[in-house]
Order: sequence, then C-alpha cells, then structure tokens
Amino acid sequence: MKDRLSPILFTLIILAIVFGAWFAGNRQGWFIRKTSDDFKVSFNKNDTVICIQCKIPGYGITGWSTSRYNDNILHIDLNVSRDYRNDMTFKIDTVNVQYLELYGKMYPVKELPACQ
Repeated sequence: MKDRLSPILFTLIILAIVFGAWFAGNRQGWFIRKTSDDFKVSFNKNDTVICIQCKIPGYGITGWSTSRYNDNILHIDLNVSRDYRNDMTFKIDTVNVQYLELYGKMYPVKELPACQ
C-alpha cells in the first residue's frame, strides 16, 4: 500500500508547485506579451507631462524604467500586474526629448494627443 501511494503523492506535490507558480506568475503579469498597443500615451503641452494608461483588462502599471542613449529618444519599459489600476504620469524635458519609444513603437512627443 505504501509503495503505491508514494508516486501519487509525489505527482500531487509536483502539480501543486507547477500550478502555484503559474498562478503567481499570472498575477504578476509574467505571461503577458506587452506591446505598445496595450497602452494609451498622451501629452500635456502646458506642463510637459506624459500620461500613460494601461488598456489591458484587469491589469495596471506597477513599475517603469526609462533610459536615453545620447539621442533625443526616451525609451520606456513598463511593468504590469493584475488587480492594479495605476496610470503613470511623469514630467519630461521636451527640449532634449522629441520621441518616446514604447516596446518598439516611436511616438513624436509634440504629436501625441492631449491628456484627459
């Protein structure tokens, strides 16, 4: 009896670990293929403020990072997680930055729609 029960328990433990990792990864947004179409980017010309909103149902922005490489392009990378509805707003210097790059898509800063 004990010899037949060990493989079943071992299989159940492995399945619990796999499903637990999948559930945690799904909640943290690990399995989402983020593209520039998943976000709404807008610009407030008076305050030089960029507004980014997540359009993925049930997910929101939880973190971000930006970088510039001696050019006039600001590269943005966003983190998303489930059950968060955070939008991102940040000020930029439009003298030195004329374009935003979000997941491969270039946005001219001066041609973005106005923030709501």
